Amino acid sequence: MRSLVITVLIILLLAGRAFSSDDDITMQDLMQEIRALKTKVSELEDKLTQQARKSEKQEKVIARKAEKTEHIDTHILHKEDGGYRIPGGLKIDAGATFVGQFAVNPNESGTEEEQVLDGTYSIDIEIEKEIGENGLAFIHLESGEGNGLDLDEITTFSAVNRDAANTGSEVDVTEVWYEHGFLDNRFVITGGKLDTTIYMDQNTVANDETSQFLSTIFRNSSAIDFPTGINTWGFRTAFVPYDWIEIGTGIFDDDNDWEDLLEDYFTFSQVNIKPNLMDREGNYRLYGWYDDSKHAKWSDPNTDTQSNFGFGTSCDQRVTDYLTLFGRFGWEDPDVSTVEWTWSSGFQLDGPLWKRDKDFIGCAIGMDIPSDEYGDSGAGYDDPEGHIEAYYSFYVNDHLSISPDYQFIWNPNGSNDDPINIVGLRGQVDF
Repeated sequence: MRSLVITVLIILLLAGRAFSSDDDITMQDLMQEIRALKTKVSELEDKLTQQARKSEKQEKVIARKAEKTEHIDTHILHKEDGGYRIPGGLKIDAGATFVGQFAVNPNESGTEEEQVLDGTYSIDIEIEKEIGENGLAFIHLESGEGNGLDLDEITTFSAVNRDAANTGSEVDVTEVWYEHGFLDNRFVITGGKLDTTIYMDQNTVANDETSQFLSTIFRNSSAIDFPTGINTWGFRTAFVPYDWIEIGTGIFDDDNDWEDLLEDYFTFSQVNIKPNLMDREGNYRLYGWYDDSKHAKWSDPNTDTQSNFGFGTSCDQRVTDYLTLFGRFGWEDPDVSTVEWTWSSGFQLDGPLWKRDKDFIGCAIGMDIPSDEYGDSGAGYDDPEGHIEAYYSFYVNDHLSISPDYQFIWNPNGSNDDPINIVGLRGQVDF
C-alpha cells in the first residue's frame, strides 16, 4: 500500500514538472522532493496506525463495560432493547405480569375445596439515569394485588408464585440506589435500597419469575435466609480482575426497618468462575452467607440468640446453540432453619430449534429437605418436599408473551398429603 501511494505521488510530481515552465529544475531537486514525499507518507502511515490502535483500545473498553459485572435480574430496563430515552437523560420502562393458577388438592387446612383458582398481577416501573461515564442512579416502583395460592390455599416450603406482591394497589419503592464503576467498570460499588437476590445466587435461566420459572425454589435457593422483605438498605461490591472470574460481596440491614442500621445484618460473599467451556457461556458460582439476626433454636425455643449461616452453588452452562443446563445446591444451619438442604436442576431449550426464534421452554426438578431438628421439635413435618415445574414461553409480539405453566408437588410442606397439581397461565406485558 505504501509503495503504491509513493509511486502515484512520484508520477504526479513528474507530470507536474513536465508541464512546468521552469527550465532550471535538476534531477537533484526531484530526488529531494521525492524524499520529502516519502517522509510525509511515512508520517501519515504512523498517524493511521496510532488511530487504529486507539479505536481498537476503545472497542475493548466498550466490550469490557458491556460485559463488566454480572447483573442477572428481572429489571425490564436491563433486558435486551429495554427502556425509552426521555429528555433529561432519563431512561424509563414499565411492565405488567398477570398470573392465574388452578390447583387440584390444595393442602391448607382451612380450604375445603378440592380445586381452587387464584390470580395475581404486578406492575413494575423503572427509571434510571447515567451519571458521567461510570455512574448510574436507579429507581424501581412496584404495585400489585392478590396473594395467589400460597399460604391461603397451599402451604409448601417453596412458594408456587414468586411474582405475587399484594400491595393493595399501593405503590412501593422496592429499589432506589446509586452505582459507580472504577477501573473501566471492573470494580463496582452499589448502595441504597437493594434487592439482595440480584447480587447472589444468580442464574441465567432460573432467576426471573416474570419470564422463567414461577416457583421460588427455581428462582433462588430455599436455603438462604434472605433479609426481611428481601429489598432492604445495604451495599454490594463486584470485582472482575480477569474476564473468567468475578468476586462479589454485600452487607444489608436484615430487619428492613431503617432503624439502628446494621444492628442485625445479612452479609454474603460469592465467587463466579466463567470457564467458557466449549467456547460457550457458563457460570459456576460458589457463595457463603451469614445472618446476624436473632433466631430461636428448634431444640430450645426460649433461646433466641442464635445467628444463621449457610453456603451454596448456582451454575448454568450453555451446551449447544439451543440448550442451557442449570443446577443449584444449598445448605443452612439446621439448629434454626426449617429447610436444611435444597437442590434443583433443569434446562432451558430455545425456540430457534423449531423455528420459533423468541420462544423457549423451561423444565426443572428440585427438593427441599427439612432439618432433623425441625422435625424433632414437632413444629412441622420432616419429609423431603419435591417440586417439578415446566413452562413454555410463547412470543406474541415485542410487548407480549404468554406462558402456560405446570407444577407438581409431592410431600407438600414435608407432609404425607396428596400431591398437588397446579396448572397456570402467565402473561407478561412489556411497555
